[in-house]
Amino acid sequence: MKRIMIFCRPVRGLSFIVLAVLAMLPAFLPAAVITDGDSTQPRGEPLKGAKNDQGQLLDPIIDGFRSPAYRAGIDSDSREAYFHWSGSMMGNTIRDPSFFAALSVANKDLINYIKSLPGQPKDASSPLGSFLKANGLEKDIYRAPDGSLQPEGLLPVTADFCLRCHTPPGWLEGRSEPPTKDSPFLKGQFWGAAFLEQPIDAKGAPRAADMTKESEAEMDGVQCDSCHRTTGVFMRKSRFDGSAMAAGNGGYVVDRSDPFAPSGRAGVVDDFQVQPDFCGACHDVTNPLLKTRTKVNGSTPDMYHPIERTYTEWYWSAYREEWETCQSCHEPMKFSGAQTWLLYPGLDRLWGAVDQRWVDRGYRVPASRTEALKEGMRRNRKFMGTDAATVEFARHPRPPEPERRSQ
Repeated sequence: MKRIMIFCRPVRGLSFIVLAVLAMLPAFLPAAVITDGDSTQPRGEPLKGAKNDQGQLLDPIIDGFRSPAYRAGIDSDSREAYFHWSGSMMGNTIRDPSFFAALSVANKDLINYIKSLPGQPKDASSPLGSFLKANGLEKDIYRAPDGSLQPEGLLPVTADFCLRCHTPPGWLEGRSEPPTKDSPFLKGQFWGAAFLEQPIDAKGAPRAADMTKESEAEMDGVQCDSCHRTTGVFMRKSRFDGSAMAAGNGGYVVDRSDPFAPSGRAGVVDDFQVQPDFCGACHDVTNPLLKTRTKVNGSTPDMYHPIERTYTEWYWSAYREEWETCQSCHEPMKFSGAQTWLLYPGLDRLWGAVDQRWVDRGYRVPASRTEALKEGMRRNRKFMGTDAATVEFARHPRPPEPERRSQ
């Protein structure tokens, strides 16, 4: 067990956290290699002018994502992997109630922030008009007689940015939602997002998925195909030494087609998928809209506010020097971490036998995740008790006050 002492001093942070579209984040570099077979865009019409540094169009996906329950039926190794995955937070990222709550708060915070901007919608020189113009809304939003901005339903919220990582198949299917002529930004709605638990017909009955037009499961979190179809991530330059780091904020690139057909078994198809940069795509988050107010060494740096720095903390730690990767500690498919009660009894009570639908389709998985969630809880408790670092927080000692002498 490693022991770490962290000194903390009180800081003034942002009064709220908001998330916006990836394109607004500065200093992004394209992924190292993007081919004509790769995609960063949701299903639908390609975004106009969406090209990489080689001039290639970043077209939408072609094949949908198979459900983890489908992959579990391939062989005994796949079924074992499914059991561990289904009891981990990675298998429940879009079922986490705390995520839903945080998402709703972030959505409301951004709308309140927009409402607080001074100026008029048509005045591009004002903070409000400039923001609306940057989002292609200057012609659509007006100020009503009561002073409110209308139609409020067109104001951008932040959900899409979060859902890109919490349900990659749902995002890549354009369910959260795709850009339109009237709304060129990716608005996002967990307020109205149309994620599908499984393909159903007009009467609500289960039907076979058409993998050329849809994915099989969009409420199953970070899935087998989510990771094993990823071919690269967006990179950024370190502000410290200029080295190339994963840019975070959901900047990943996926294979447009299913590389596992017709055999069906998903697996590591590229060494990149076992590298820390892979994890850094979603485990480093920066506010792309608001700059930090936090002072560092007495001054406020000109940078966007950091929200999550899991990958960056690893990058500048001794672990990277010793090449102890994310996967060295967080075993793939088990992904041990700090979550205990949230797995069980939390998620079990909320979702129960929701996976019965896969059993009804003939897939060889348990109807309930209860035993997997219990095992995940036990695994996480052991991990935190024996393998995780011990962290102690202590207030950073303040420098002595200068002596005051009376005249």
